[in-house]
Amino acid sequence: MDTLEGGYITHKAPAILSGFYKHTLDLPGRTISQSDLEATNRLQATPWAVNRFVLQVARQMLVDDVQSPVVPGNVRLAVPGRMEDEAWAAADEAVKKKHLGAISRVHAENAGLTGRRNAFVDALDTATQLEDRSAFYFVWTHDFRLRRYPVSCGGLSPQGSDLGKSLMHFANGKALGPLGFYWLCVRAANAWGHDKLPLDERYGWALDNLSMIVEVAELPVRHRESWESAEAPWEALATAHEIYLALRGDDRTTFISHLPIPMDGTCNGLQHLSAMGLDPVGALATNLCAGVARHDVYLTVAEHAARRVETDAAKGLPAAMLWLGHVNRDAVKRAVLATPYGVTREGIRRQLVEDGRVPHSDLVSQNVASAYFRDVIVDALAGTVVSANVIMAWLQSSAFRLAEAGLPMIWKTPTGSTVQQAYKERSVRRVETLSGKIVLHEEAEGGGLDAKKQALGSAPQIVHSFDASHLAATVNTLGRRGITDFAMVHDSFATHAADTTTMNAVLRRTFVDLYTPDRLVELAEGFHRYAPHVVIPSPPSRGTFDLQANVPGSQFFFS
Repeated sequence: MDTLEGGYITHKAPAILSGFYKHTLDLPGRTISQSDLEATNRLQATPWAVNRFVLQVARQMLVDDVQSPVVPGNVRLAVPGRMEDEAWAAADEAVKKKHLGAISRVHAENAGLTGRRNAFVDALDTATQLEDRSAFYFVWTHDFRLRRYPVSCGGLSPQGSDLGKSLMHFANGKALGPLGFYWLCVRAANAWGHDKLPLDERYGWALDNLSMIVEVAELPVRHRESWESAEAPWEALATAHEIYLALRGDDRTTFISHLPIPMDGTCNGLQHLSAMGLDPVGALATNLCAGVARHDVYLTVAEHAARRVETDAAKGLPAAMLWLGHVNRDAVKRAVLATPYGVTREGIRRQLVEDGRVPHSDLVSQNVASAYFRDVIVDALAGTVVSANVIMAWLQSSAFRLAEAGLPMIWKTPTGSTVQQAYKERSVRRVETLSGKIVLHEEAEGGGLDAKKQALGSAPQIVHSFDASHLAATVNTLGRRGITDFAMVHDSFATHAADTTTMNAVLRRTFVDLYTPDRLVELAEGFHRYAPHVVIPSPPSRGTFDLQANVPGSQFFFS
């Protein structure tokens, strides 16, 4: 079979999604490997059921109109009134702009409130329709990098919101066994925001708070403040109930559990780039190392940035003096997260402004202050994840040279699928409809490639395709060992509590196997095969980090 029909019979869900750009869909034949199809079909074969306890609590709070931060209210802000015609005519442009801006902000806030309320109600409505079903399934699809997504509606999804995920659990239960209760407790600590502690300390936190957990499970609305303040409140509620049920039996090891136990990667994009380059500095920063305390790459970058700001401020640099006391983990986190996915220097500067991170000053403009701290973050990152920047620069250079020659970037993933990135020039059409004007974008017939887009997209697309391969290899290995239930997000893997220890070992082994070959050399060789006339620079040499000796014993790689 050369083509794939995708999911559903009457409402087709394509095997590979497409947007403005066709990318991989433009390649001839079937580009998805059998290994990747096997993994996707294992995800599709996972049966789900509604978590009736969470549904009951959410429904009760909605019906009783409980004032709660986890239940979006049915309220709207008052829109500023229209200015009188005479006042409007007499106002200067600054006053008019301020008035219109105030109206626009209220409309935007009200749209957000309405959207959150509708999403909440929609999720409950869908869960109610499925409440009596013994099992239901999700069709899964791929983007052009082969990342996987469930095709869903109504807010229920293994990759959805906190509520959307918590309204479901595995339809097939599994006895906790000797270690399952431990992992339930780890899930509780994670949901309450203690995910940076060592695993044993997370387990200890749950044991120390069992009385609170039991109160939440027995009287969730009365004791809602105990779980509403959690980092993932609905997940906390679901976990509290599962622990409570396990404790009620004579032998918790025989309790049949249905909850997935998510294990999350640490700044996963940088983990992949550090492993690709065997970078010992980046490996330490992103928790690939065994036998060491947990490293927080965001905090490490923040500490580098703070030292630079202090040095510059001591020299009397106004922008640095402005940032004194404002450099912390949150100030750098978004930039660090976005770096392996191709954020530009200007993008980092805009993010700082949009997120309200730039301190106000009458002496230093917002543009100057944000540009200064942008440069500080970039320099701090260069000293924290050494090979990541070098690898990204090489990929960008390779993609740019291929695009200049009129060629897309094509590569094989570690699981054998073929992926293409081809940002072609777009044609734009504006169409008048009864509802107003809409803008249609499509690839221009015979259009060339956007070399800048090709360069900027190269690193994130390759990293995404590699993390998709890691997920596929993990799912397939576990499936062949008899584990059949999966709740997978791109950098967060989950199965039953009883199987979490096995999953943790397998996801580490598959990661080591993924990067034991020199993937940079393989990428370069692939470029040369289809573009022998294009001068591609030699790939960066790899460092000295020993994946085999470290990753299998790294507690915080995924945790």
